Amino acid sequence: MKTAIALLSTLVLSTLGAIAQAETQNTSMISLPDFGAVANSEARLDRMDYGLATRVSTTDLVPNNAYTLWWTVYNYPENCTDGACGTDDVLLTDADGAVIITDDGLPPVNLPQWEAVGISVLRADGMVADQSGNIVFNAHLPIGDVSEAMGGPGIVLPGTAEIHLVVRDHGPADPAILNDMLNTMNGGCEADFPNPPCDDGQVAVSQFCERKQTREGR
Repeated sequence: MKTAIALLSTLVLSTLGAIAQAETQNTSMISLPDFGAVANSEARLDRMDYGLATRVSTTDLVPNNAYTLWWTVYNYPENCTDGACGTDDVLLTDADGAVIITDDGLPPVNLPQWEAVGISVLRADGMVADQSGNIVFNAHLPIGDVSEAMGGPGIVLPGTAEIHLVVRDHGPADPAILNDMLNTMNGGCEADFPNPPCDDGQVAVSQFCERKQTREGR
């Protein structure tokens, strides 16, 4: 009995210690493509030694549409193009900044930048907007967890990585394919890029904290 109590006490203290070490960032969601702040929205990002956690409360969505939330992780943001992490790091773009589309209708990824920046794109959550166009997403991402990854190493340095939280619209929730709509990048979308009716409609950007972390091999 004493052993069980001791183990429980250790677990509680460890959990409280992790919470105490968390660094929290709060920002509003930004609508795309006009980059205006979404009223009454909040994206909270908790940075902990063992990973990330987020709570995104947003509005101005289409009632009863299916939405997913995605982590776009830039583990080494100092290597982003022109010092600003974005689409041209994830995908190949032309001189005007437009995404290049191949003959098969797909946008090629920018492989050198994925390696240099340590980019990873991962599903965070999936929900259906309520009758008022509101959603609350919740997700956590432990270091090295790639179970929901489209590619990349996941989160490597939670204290210093730049994190983009992207809300993707999948169109009206269809019970026949709702599982795919809430759990995949292009569930309910056309195959060719930009995969209508799917659309990245909102984003929150959380840049690195001042916290010091060792970058092994960097």
